[in-house]
Amino acid sequence: MLSGLPWYAIVGLSFFMLSLHMGDSSALTSGMVANSDPSMRGASMALHSMLGFGAGFLAPLAFGAVLDAGGGNASPGAWMLAYASLGVFGVFAPMFLRLR
Repeated sequence: MLSGLPWYAIVGLSFFMLSLHMGDSSALTSGMVANSDPSMRGASMALHSMLGFGAGFLAPLAFGAVLDAGGGNASPGAWMLAYASLGVFGVFAPMFLRLR
Protein backbone atom coordinates (compact mmCIF):
# COMPACT_ATOMS: atom_id res chain seq x y z
CA MET A 1 0.00 0.00 0.00
CA LEU A 2 2.76 2.47 0.91
CA SER A 3 5.35 1.00 -1.41
CA GLY A 4 4.39 3.46 -4.14
CA LEU A 5 5.40 6.45 -2.04
CA PRO A 6 8.70 8.23 -2.70
CA TRP A 7 11.66 6.97 -0.69
CA TYR A 8 11.86 10.10 1.44
CA ALA A 9 8.22 9.62 2.55
CA ILE A 10 8.99 6.02 3.54
CA VAL A 11 12.05 7.21 5.50
CA GLY A 12 9.95 9.88 7.21
CA LEU A 13 7.29 7.34 8.18
CA SER A 14 10.03 5.04 9.46
CA PHE A 15 11.37 7.78 11.71
CA PHE A 16 7.84 8.46 12.97
CA MET A 17 7.35 4.77 13.76
CA LEU A 18 10.73 4.68 15.52
CA SER A 19 9.75 7.62 17.74
CA LEU A 20 6.52 5.83 18.71
CA HIS A 21 8.48 2.68 19.48
CA MET A 22 10.98 4.55 21.65
CA GLY A 23 8.17 6.10 23.67
CA ASP A 24 6.51 2.73 24.15
CA SER A 25 9.77 1.08 25.16
CA SER A 26 10.44 3.54 27.96
CA ALA A 27 6.89 3.18 29.29
CA LEU A 28 7.21 -0.60 29.36
CA THR A 29 10.59 -0.44 31.10
CA SER A 30 9.41 2.00 33.76
CA GLY A 31 6.27 -0.11 34.33
CA MET A 32 8.41 -3.20 34.79
CA VAL A 33 10.64 -1.43 37.31
CA ALA A 34 7.66 0.00 39.23
CA ASN A 35 5.99 -3.41 39.50
CA SER A 36 9.02 -5.49 40.37
CA ASP A 37 10.04 -6.45 43.89
CA PRO A 38 12.35 -3.69 45.20
CA SER A 39 15.01 -6.25 46.13
CA MET A 40 14.92 -7.67 42.58
CA ARG A 41 14.85 -4.47 40.51
CA GLY A 42 18.44 -4.82 39.29
CA ALA A 43 17.87 -8.42 38.25
CA SER A 44 14.57 -7.45 36.61
CA MET A 45 16.29 -4.72 34.61
CA ALA A 46 19.07 -7.08 33.59
CA LEU A 47 16.61 -9.74 32.41
CA HIS A 48 14.46 -7.15 30.64
CA SER A 49 17.48 -5.75 28.79
CA MET A 50 18.90 -9.16 27.95
CA LEU A 51 15.61 -10.38 26.49
CA GLY A 52 15.02 -7.14 24.61
CA PHE A 53 18.46 -6.94 23.03
CA GLY A 54 18.48 -10.69 22.45
CA ALA A 55 15.23 -10.44 20.51
CA GLY A 56 16.68 -7.50 18.58
CA PHE A 57 19.57 -9.74 17.56
CA LEU A 58 17.55 -12.89 16.78
CA ALA A 59 14.58 -11.32 14.99
CA PRO A 60 16.47 -10.27 11.82
CA LEU A 61 18.13 -13.68 11.65
CA ALA A 62 14.78 -15.45 11.95
CA PHE A 63 13.23 -13.07 9.42
CA GLY A 64 15.96 -13.82 6.86
CA ALA A 65 15.79 -17.57 7.48
CA VAL A 66 12.00 -17.62 6.99
CA LEU A 67 12.31 -15.40 3.92
CA ASP A 68 14.87 -17.78 2.38
CA ALA A 69 12.87 -20.88 3.32
CA GLY A 70 9.70 -19.36 1.86
CA GLY A 71 11.13 -18.88 -1.60
CA GLY A 72 13.46 -15.93 -1.35
CA ASN A 73 13.31 -12.24 -2.03
CA ALA A 74 11.19 -12.45 -5.19
CA SER A 75 8.29 -14.36 -3.61
CA PRO A 76 5.47 -12.27 -2.11
CA GLY A 77 4.40 -15.29 -0.07
CA ALA A 78 7.86 -15.52 1.46
CA TRP A 79 7.62 -11.91 2.58
CA MET A 80 4.22 -12.55 4.19
CA LEU A 81 5.63 -15.56 6.05
CA ALA A 82 8.67 -13.61 7.17
CA TYR A 83 6.57 -10.78 8.61
CA ALA A 84 4.18 -13.28 10.19
CA SER A 85 7.15 -14.94 11.90
CA LEU A 86 7.86 -11.66 13.72
CA GLY A 87 4.33 -11.52 15.13
CA VAL A 88 3.95 -15.14 16.16
CA PHE A 89 5.37 -14.55 19.64
CA GLY A 90 3.05 -11.60 20.19
CA VAL A 91 0.08 -13.77 19.34
CA PHE A 92 1.08 -16.41 21.89
CA ALA A 93 2.28 -13.97 24.59
CA PRO A 94 -1.11 -13.78 26.38
CA MET A 95 -1.17 -17.58 26.59
CA PHE A 96 2.30 -17.64 28.12
CA LEU A 97 1.34 -14.93 30.62
CA ARG A 98 -1.75 -16.90 31.58
CA LEU A 99 0.42 -19.92 32.48
CA ARG A 100 2.24 -18.13 35.27
